[in-house]
Amino acid sequence: MNTLFARFAAHLDAVLDQLEAEGALPTGLKRSAITVEPPRDASHGDMATNAAMVLAKPDQAWRLALIATVTSVLGGVFGWMIGHYAFDLVAAPLLEFYGKMAAFDTLKSQTGDTAILVMLVTSGLTHLPPMKVVTILSGLVSFDLKWFILSAIVARGGRFYLLAYLLQRYGQAMAVFIEKRMALIGLALLAGINAERGRRAALEG
Repeated sequence: MNTLFARFAAHLDAVLDQLEAEGALPTGLKRSAITVEPPRDASHGDMATNAAMVLAKPDQAWRLALIATVTSVLGGVFGWMIGHYAFDLVAAPLLEFYGKMAAFDTLKSQTGDTAILVMLVTSGLTHLPPMKVVTILSGLVSFDLKWFILSAIVARGGRFYLLAYLLQRYGQAMAVFIEKRMALIGLALLAGINAERGRRAALEG
């Protein structure tokens, strides 16, 4: 079926052919794991591809994981500051623009240090709830910045270093397989946390 995604994938393949011909990429790269698909978060655009991760050399995986972790944590701190210092001026219009205000209001009604910490970990690992929503909410409710940074390092670093390990140990196909299923892992984690909270509430009752 000649869909828009298939046409884009063909164009991407042609670009990679040209890069190989020019010597910018080594020849014989395995491209079977490269995909073009809709992004999980609609605010990220209309199409997404994992080409960069698939083409990354396994021996660079740890360095790339470190760079991704640092930049992601800094981005999270920026979101915290927007929520803390400029919610009405900056954050609210951004959330409206990306269609995230309803999700934000829902999460805001569930705030509390424990709930925020859980959301930071799950969003950092799997983008559930959306990361930009949770970082802004954390700043708005003045969640402790030190705990915010620590949780971001653990969650985002855990995600990137897991993918780096899988890429180096098992190859591109396994890393891509796990990355595509991060949302399911996040849902399972949330279900487990909610079940444990329900069990403790029942015991206390």
